[in-house]
Formats: sequence, structure tokens, C-alpha cells
Amino acid sequence: MHDDATSRRSLRAHLLGVVDFDAFLALQRYLTYELSDPAASPSGEGRQAGGGVVLCAQHPPLITIGAEGSCRELPPEDVTRPAVRWVSRGGGAVLHGPGQLSLALLLPVERWQLGTGDLRELVHDAAIAAVAELGVAVHTRRDRSGLFTQQGQVGVFGMAVEHGVSSFGLFFNVVDSPLLRGFVGRPPRPSGRADTDSPVGITSLEAVRMGRVEGGTLRAALIRHVAARLQAEVRLFTGHEQLARQSSRPAAQPPVASVTFGRGR
Repeated sequence: MHDDATSRRSLRAHLLGVVDFDAFLALQRYLTYELSDPAASPSGEGRQAGGGVVLCAQHPPLITIGAEGSCRELPPEDVTRPAVRWVSRGGGAVLHGPGQLSLALLLPVERWQLGTGDLRELVHDAAIAAVAELGVAVHTRRDRSGLFTQQGQVGVFGMAVEHGVSSFGLFFNVVDSPLLRGFVGRPPRPSGRADTDSPVGITSLEAVRMGRVEGGTLRAALIRHVAARLQAEVRLFTGHEQLARQSSRPAAQPPVASVTFGRGR
């Protein structure tokens, strides 16, 4: 990455709480439009050439399947399971629900000169560093996508790039639940190869630590490590005005903090 690609970087991090998945997708599409054409941005979200957005949310129970997934990753039909949706992101099947942290990175990858490998390395490294602060050691694997512990998989990666803007990102299982324990995923099939790998157990950070994990602590660490690796200034917001318009709730609150990570003075 060149110096001129990092000189004006900034991130708006929106802390959204529990958000319906369809509303979340609509917000991603809205932000993709704004960031892909900053001059046309009505809200100012993408007017600055250095702007990017981080969305932190949870979703009601749902299973989504990415471009590399298949129905073989789903629980048996005789097992009660949430609704299933196919989505335009990388990765396989992901079980969503309260207690899981969804971190979406909407970054102007062309303006910031970030390739696919750069995005993958950014998310991997930030996630590993964030959970290390909780005393949990995680690792990646060549044959499977995600973050793993000795007890099973705790994180799933899945991103997309459209009109020069990235979307989706990382899903972290924070809180343990019976639904989570009953979900067994299989790795996405490598292109042109048969899927012969055995199922992999899905677990949570709380199960691994055998104790409570504060989702806000993990969320703050992820944002901090993402910003540091991007050398970006971060402004934190609660909610997003576009979600407020969709639901006729009061407008989003002003930023709750502004801080710079990793930028030279």
C-alpha cells in the first residue's frame, strides 16, 4: 500500500445493537452507493475521499449461506432451525443470533489500494489480536475458512466487493447457546475439489473461556485493531440515521468518541 493511500483515511464505526438482517442488508447497499460515489453522497458518509464505515451489530436467529457454501452445512431437516438465506458474500453457512457479533467493513478498497489478500490479512490479524486480549488463542486453517480453537470454530469470515467497496466481514460467536451447540458446519469446498472433510464443531468464546465475555470489550478491540492496521482515524456513533428512517425511530445520536490509531504525527 502506498503512503498516499493512507494519508487521509478515516472510519465511522456505528454500534447498531440487534438489527433485522434485511434492514442490515439495505444499510450495506445504501453505504456501498455512498462510498462508491462520494460526490453523490447525500448524508456526507462518503464525501471525504478517505472515508470508510464499520458496522457492529447482532441479528435475530437466521442462517445465511455464502457463495462457497452449500445445503450440506445445514442441520438435518428434522432439527428445528431458523430460516435460511443465500447471500452475496464469500464463505459458507453462518448461524446468526443474539450473542453473535457481526462486524461489517465497508471500505473503498480501490481508492485505498487494498487487494483481496490485503482484506483477508487485515480481518484475520485484527480478529486474532482482539481475542488474544481476552486470553483466547485462535488460529486459521488452510483447509477451512474462519477462526478456530481446540474446542471448535468461533469465528467465520465472509466478504464481498462491489463497485469498489467491500462489505460483510466477520462473525464472532461470543455467547454460548443451545442453538449454537446444535449447529455443525462443513468447510466450503475448494474449487474443483470434492468436499471430503469431516464436519467441524461450532463453539463460542464464552464456552472456550468457561466464563462471561463482554461483547462490548471484544467489539472495541476489533475496531481498534482494524483501525490500527488501516492507519485510520475512528469516530464512534450509536445507531445509524438510515436505520432510524427505515423504522421511524428518532435520528441517530451524535458521535460518542473520536480517536486516532496507528497514524504518524
